[in-house]
Amino acid sequence: MHPQRKCLNVVFQLAGLIIGKGGSRIKEIRQQSGASVSIADPDEGSDDRIITIVGTNDQIHCAQYLLQMRCVSVLSSSALSFNVEFICNDF
Repeated sequence: MHPQRKCLNVVFQLAGLIIGKGGSRIKEIRQQSGASVSIADPDEGSDDRIITIVGTNDQIHCAQYLLQMRCVSVLSSSALSFNVEFICNDF
């Protein structure tokens, strides 16, 4: 079975919070989901970051869920206010 790929768009304000200090949060998401998860630098003219998830469908769904829960967790405990559906939306 060939690995699948999914890309998500994340507003730049959350990228560092998703990655975590020294990459700790993103490593945790990789370990829990079993998927390969990478966050690209913003494209020229954009502040948004692209998260690429590679793995089986189950691994991708798990990683996407963990990323979305991280977004919700960060937003519920901070002054940042964004629409989570926009933050972690497929494109």
